[in-house]
Amino acid sequence: STSYFSAERFPGIIEAYAETGSITEALRREGVVDYRRRETRLSAERVSAKDAELMSCSADAVVLISKAIDVDLEGQPVQFIRTKFLADRVELVMFQN
Repeated sequence: STSYFSAERFPGIIEAYAETGSITEALRREGVVDYRRRETRLSAERVSAKDAELMSCSADAVVLISKAIDVDLEGQPVQFIRTKFLADRVELVMFQN
């Protein structure tokens, strides 16, 4: 996974994360009391040569790409997350209300 934060809004996020090992605690140190997931988008694509090597998979494997946005209690974005999963190594379960 790769997380992205606003350097302008969170100038100390890298140091806070290095000290705590926790994104939640690092955000708290930067003034975010709480946050929630606003959206997650899923897509699929063929694995890149670099990722195939990193993931120890075949060059024709399919990866699921998850892109998510977390927001603070006022609805302002605090984090963008991009994650890749090998499609044949994950199960998605969705509940309906």
